[in-house]
Amino acid sequence: MKKLIIAILLFICSFNSSEAQEIAKNAIGIRVGSFDSFVGELAYQRGLSDIDRLEFNLGYKKSTEDIDSFKFTSLYQWVWYIDKRFYWFLGAGGGLGFWTNDSKDDVYNGEFIFATGDIGIEYSFCDTPITLALDYRPEMNFSDFKENNKDNFRANAALSIKFRF
Repeated sequence: MKKLIIAILLFICSFNSSEAQEIAKNAIGIRVGSFDSFVGELAYQRGLSDIDRLEFNLGYKKSTEDIDSFKFTSLYQWVWYIDKRFYWFLGAGGGLGFWTNDSKDDVYNGEFIFATGDIGIEYSFCDTPITLALDYRPEMNFSDFKENNKDNFRANAALSIKFRF
């Protein structure tokens, strides 16, 4: 709850400090992270204007509980200028995926849909068309399968490196 309040306050305060910024029209790269599992994703961003963009990810998750999943994520993001080539962003979206559980010699398969949010920071280098980003994504999965009797809430933090063009 504390993180949500901070995010909302930052969102409101950002309207007072807007400056000209450049969002790359296109960017492609990878997003790698972990929370209680390994997450690897191919990422594509499409700039819509100076303040918003779309991001699409095709990812793989390897859980510590013998659960593998493949998922497609789509996000709408708002981007705000912090300093020179340093930005922060906030987004929302959703997606769909497929999971497999190989535990105890039984194989379970299924599909899921999810809603997700995204908050992070990024830095764009001026001499090279490279962007580094660090973000946090909470997800609410809608599926019959619950990992170790947990609820369907998942989250991950990740580092991205993207090539702008």
